[in-house]
Amino acid sequence: MASIAFIVYLVLAIRSKKKGSPKAKQQFKIMWVSLAVVVLVGIINPNKAQTTQPEQAAASQEVAKAEPAQPTTATETTTSETKKQSDDQQAAASTTETETASEPVKATEGKETIYVDADTTTQALDKEAVLAYAGILRGSPFIKDVNVGKNDISIAYFSSFKQYKAANPQSQATQDIYNDYFSTGDTINKILMEESTRLLKEFPAANEIKITLPFGGDTYSIDLKEDEAEQFYGGVDFDTLKTSDPVDGNSEWRAQISDKYFNKADRQSFVDQFVQVN
Repeated sequence: MASIAFIVYLVLAIRSKKKGSPKAKQQFKIMWVSLAVVVLVGIINPNKAQTTQPEQAAASQEVAKAEPAQPTTATETTTSETKKQSDDQQAAASTTETETASEPVKATEGKETIYVDADTTTQALDKEAVLAYAGILRGSPFIKDVNVGKNDISIAYFSSFKQYKAANPQSQATQDIYNDYFSTGDTINKILMEESTRLLKEFPAANEIKITLPFGGDTYSIDLKEDEAEQFYGGVDFDTLKTSDPVDGNSEWRAQISDKYFNKADRQSFVDQFVQVN
């Protein structure tokens, strides 16, 4: 604006001077003032521009600090979530595999959780069959209890004739008959060795036989494991000796067990190894 005023008043002053107008002197004075203003503006403007640039830069930095971070794009979010889901699935699969290998199977019935043994390959004993067979064991009239577990059989004889008579008042047996039966020969050794062995042969599902027989102030007992018995009898496999005739037995049973080991010397050896006397 000062430059334009300078030019206008310069033109007017020149024209007034040519005409001899008294305003010429005043117009020249205004022209010189306008020129001075133009010069001053030219000097001041560069300093103002230089001062403005740093201020604008600082303002830009403040704006940048104030601006919120750019949000993650949908593609980046989806990729991250997919990776996390994949990691979670792998961890879950690993945990499931570990639990399956070491924990029992869980079956849910209503609101109650029932734990079922994962190992169902072992066959359980037939309780009724065992009880029936116990009736033909040596000394069976004097047997007090027969307990049948999943894979073990426990047999207990009466602790005395008095206890037997109290449980069987109708019996015609006497104290002398009772004493003679258990004291004749090596009857107790035969019961502990031969009857425990017959039970292992007759019931392949059995892997342990326990017999307790009190007599004459002593208690004779045996806890016979199947693998220990097989080793004693020369490595025989009892599962191969099962017969449909439990009284008579079969040829393999006689050849490998009864005819070979059921004698007084081997009975004593068996008793020394497996029988406890208290």
